[in-house]
Amino acid sequence: MPEKGQKGSRICRFHEKTLVDMLDQCGIPEELGVDNASDLFEKSRNFLHTTSIIKYPVFNKGKNYTGHRPPINRSPLLEDYACREFPIELTQIPAPALVVSLGKTAERVISRLIEENKLPDHTYLTGFPHPSGANGHRVKQFQQQRKQLREKVKTWGCNLL
Repeated sequence: MPEKGQKGSRICRFHEKTLVDMLDQCGIPEELGVDNASDLFEKSRNFLHTTSIIKYPVFNKGKNYTGHRPPINRSPLLEDYACREFPIELTQIPAPALVVSLGKTAERVISRLIEENKLPDHTYLTGFPHPSGANGHRVKQFQQQRKQLREKVKTWGCNLL
């Protein structure tokens, strides 16, 4: 885990509350020795590095880009951010880091980069739903994935110093 977390991106309070609940259920606080995942956004911020596969605001036809239209791999600019810039950023984070991909688009990109051997040797927590209220299936998706998420977090925790 990084000694100094990065304070760049912040998610909205609703997303943060939902995300904290899911991170708690995955067992991340126990592995880091913090009271709960909300500490990661405040007093234990040094454990957290927030980022996005595409770090900058993107608008398509005047609307916020959701990662779907166009697909990342059909836009040379988005492809560059996702497949060149994002892996470079992850190399700057000391291992053993736990990378939590929020949602299916992020998961697809991370899975592709893993297959292409373009990501550093971190633990990638895939199967994690996006915490947005627009994702009406997030609770069901999380419940279906919770066991494998907890197991992956536990395995990652065994590698912490």
